[in-house]
Amino acid sequence: MAELRQDLLRQRWIIISDKRGKRPTGYNKKSDSNSVESCTSGPCAFCPGQEQKNGHELFAIRESDEADSPDWEVRVINNKYPAVSCDFDEVLPTGEGEVYGSCRLPGFGSHEVIIETPNHQLPLPELSALHIVKVLKAYQARINYFQSDSRFKYIHVFKNRGDRAGASMTHSHSQLIALPVRTHNIQAELHGSQEYYDKHKRCLLCDVAQYETQANCIRLIDENEHFVTVSPYAPMFPFETWLWPKRHSSNYETIGEDEVNNVLYADTTVNHLFVVCGLPCATSLDDVLCAV
Repeated sequence: MAELRQDLLRQRWIIISDKRGKRPTGYNKKSDSNSVESCTSGPCAFCPGQEQKNGHELFAIRESDEADSPDWEVRVINNKYPAVSCDFDEVLPTGEGEVYGSCRLPGFGSHEVIIETPNHQLPLPELSALHIVKVLKAYQARINYFQSDSRFKYIHVFKNRGDRAGASMTHSHSQLIALPVRTHNIQAELHGSQEYYDKHKRCLLCDVAQYETQANCIRLIDENEHFVTVSPYAPMFPFETWLWPKRHSSNYETIGEDEVNNVLYADTTVNHLFVVCGLPCATSLDDVLCAV
């Protein structure tokens, strides 16, 4: 059974989950660990025709109204090997002894898989612009779903590439995890933003966006009507990339149709750069969440 434990020293929550170690892998261990060549030991669980093996779908974009039918374009399902679970009646802190008295929570949360395309061979950068918009709208729909539930304090959409980064399936997909606590990174960002506002009475990200789009800024990667893409001033790892709106806004799920198209343009540009220049060194989600 999963649980969340608080690291008092570093003030972050860690997910302890035995199910994560039971995941199968679609990667050939004899090849490069970032290779997308899959093993051929059986049919891919994310491909059309395998819907009944994944449990009932949570959300899908398709032309028909028939749930769990193989004519989907984007499909959202529960993660079969989740880091967290909704199977808890209460989310109350417990602990261990005097030191860790309230440092443990049930492993409550939701862990979903967004299957981005029915085509097993196509990675995200090679999908059509129209199809990527559908993927982005699926993100919006699922974020909005969890925003309406007060038990969740943090919703995170992420995508791994390569088994060293945590991916276990080669079929192009993203994941969403919703938690009852905010992660250490998000708490730090909120604190930093508040400190900057208290000092300057201005929004930190608005100021950074304005500065980075000035002429001859070497960190500017791309810019369009609504969004800015930059390499941060103090990156944590090679090729770290930030994308944020020009208008003062913190809610991706509320953006309009024209802004979704601008996100598509910015995201596609960055993905194509990775294809041309090569992927960065493999990184994991250890700085966001730890699942063992």
